[in-house]
Amino acid sequence: MSEAGLLLILKKLNYIHFIVIFYFQLLTSVIVRKMDWAKWGAAQVAKIGGKMALNALIPGSGSVMEFAEAVNCYRNGDACGCAISTVSGFADLCSFGLAGATKQAMTESAKKSVVQLAKESAKTGSKEASKKLGQQVGKELAKGVLFSSVEEVWYKGTKMTVENFVKQTGLSAISSGGHEVVKTIVGDWLEIVITESVKGKPLVIVYELTKEAAIKGAEEEFKRQSYKFLAKDVTASVVKGGIRFNQSDIRK
Repeated sequence: MSEAGLLLILKKLNYIHFIVIFYFQLLTSVIVRKMDWAKWGAAQVAKIGGKMALNALIPGSGSVMEFAEAVNCYRNGDACGCAISTVSGFADLCSFGLAGATKQAMTESAKKSVVQLAKESAKTGSKEASKKLGQQVGKELAKGVLFSSVEEVWYKGTKMTVENFVKQTGLSAISSGGHEVVKTIVGDWLEIVITESVKGKPLVIVYELTKEAAIKGAEEEFKRQSYKFLAKDVTASVVKGGIRFNQSDIRK
C-alpha cells in the first residue's frame, strides 16, 4: 500500500473516532439521559447523521454508532437497550453485506444478458455486421453500461414508495414489542426521511445497444435477491420486538 493510501485510511479512521466519541458523549450527557421528545429527536438526528457520515467514509462503518449506543446502555445498566442496539448494529452490517453481494450478482446477470444479446444478434447478421456489433458491445461495456444499469435498477428498487413505507411502519411496530410503539415508529420514520432526502439519483447514461438488456438482467436478479432483505428486516424486527416485549424480565 502506498503512503498516500495509508494516510487516507488513517484520516478516515480519525474522522470515525471523532464522530463516535462525539455521539458517545452526547448519549452520556445529563441532557440526553432525561430526554423529552425534542431532545430525543435531536439525539436521533445526530445518530442518523453520524451513521450516514461514517458510511460515506467507510461503507458499513455506520454500525459503530449502534455499538457505541450498546456500550452506553450497558454502562448505565440498561440491558434491554444494550441488546436492541447490538441487534441493530449487526443488522446494519448485514444490510451492507447483502447490498454488496446483491449488486455483484446483478452485475453478473446484466453481463450475461448483454452477452446473450450479442450472440442472438450475431446469428442474424453477416460476418462484418457481427464484428461491428462485437466492437460496439465492447465499447459500451468499457464505458460502464453494467455499473450504470445496476445503479439505476438499485435506485428504483430501494427508493421509498407507499408500499415500502407501509411495510417499514409495520416492521417498526413489530420491533417495538408493544413498548413505546409511537416512539419506535417515529424513530424509523426519521431515518427514512433523512436518508431519502440525501439519496442521489444516479446519472442515467444513454447507450445505443446494450442498456435495455443490462437493465433487464439486473432487474431480474434484484427480484431474485430481494427476499433476503425482507427476511433480514423481519428477523431483526422480531428479535428486537421480543427483547422489548420481555424487557421487564431482562432488567431483573
